[in-house]
Amino acid sequence: MSDTMDLLVLVQNDTTLKRVATTHGGEYAGPCPFCGGRDRFRVWPHHPGGSGRWWCRRCERSGDSVAYLVERGALTLAQAAAIRDTQAGIVVALPKPEPAPPLLAEPPSSAWQARALQFVAYAESQLWGAQSHARQEVQQWGLNDETIRFWRLGWNPSDLYDDPVRWGLQGKRIYLPRGITIPHFSGQQLWGVKIRRYVGWQAAAAPKYIQPRRNDVDDETPHDTLFGADQLRGQSPCLLLTEGEKDCLLAWQALRDLVDVASVCGAARRFPASWLSYLLPYRAILVAYDADPAGLAGAAKLRAWAACITSIQVPDGDDIVAFAQRGGDLRAWLLFHLHRLRLLP
Repeated sequence: MSDTMDLLVLVQNDTTLKRVATTHGGEYAGPCPFCGGRDRFRVWPHHPGGSGRWWCRRCERSGDSVAYLVERGALTLAQAAAIRDTQAGIVVALPKPEPAPPLLAEPPSSAWQARALQFVAYAESQLWGAQSHARQEVQQWGLNDETIRFWRLGWNPSDLYDDPVRWGLQGKRIYLPRGITIPHFSGQQLWGVKIRRYVGWQAAAAPKYIQPRRNDVDDETPHDTLFGADQLRGQSPCLLLTEGEKDCLLAWQALRDLVDVASVCGAARRFPASWLSYLLPYRAILVAYDADPAGLAGAAKLRAWAACITSIQVPDGDDIVAFAQRGGDLRAWLLFHLHRLRLLP
């Protein structure tokens, strides 16, 4: 994947660059993302050497896209060595990456996680309790009981306001709206809980999702992990990335014997370089975002990362869940694209 990665797109996630010369196929300059040197950092994305190059005139760091990811902390030296062996024609098995770090540097506090786990367990009990209609709401996504239990989905039957001190916070009460709960685990830790809001038995239009705040600064800071990252095995040559959790869950249920599946949890979600190690074992990455302007734009941005990333869309409906609800055959749809892209043995 790294030999076709767009180095300019990669670096511009960390700093602002502008074209300053035509040297070596085009030269870009800006602040160094490592030492902070102003206008000392140079990038040549179309270097005559055959792949992009970068160099900081202050801290003297330099290299290609693989070296950049090592400096960035997104790759280990072992992973980088395996990539370079692959580029040299030596067949190697890339090591399975560690659980992907989410957008925030640290998981929530132990107090937050303890209280959130209690809420997740409570919501599970409500889903599997007397309110059979709640389980029908989740099943309308096309999910079977095995999938619902595996991903620990639940149901919060009414709006709740909890004491922030119980969550290890201060200030405003914690708002837990009525709706379907989707916990986000990464590396055996609970990083967040998304709640698909309901008013009565109707899914709310806006805001669709609420997350219990996990700090005293910003109630709505995104806390998503790479949803499903703990289930990635790298055994399939292909990864399917979906826009939202609902599509991810249904695709995992129906297609996990054909592809690995994960979700970025939003078309506009920033894809941090620290997640790139999860993409390395895959020969191809299929992006199945929603067929709306936001989804199309998000897929286009993701395609800029590497030539092995391809967008696919369901032939009917806006997303995977809608396609299945209309009677679409998910396996036939995916197999068509796998054959088309020559990704089947």
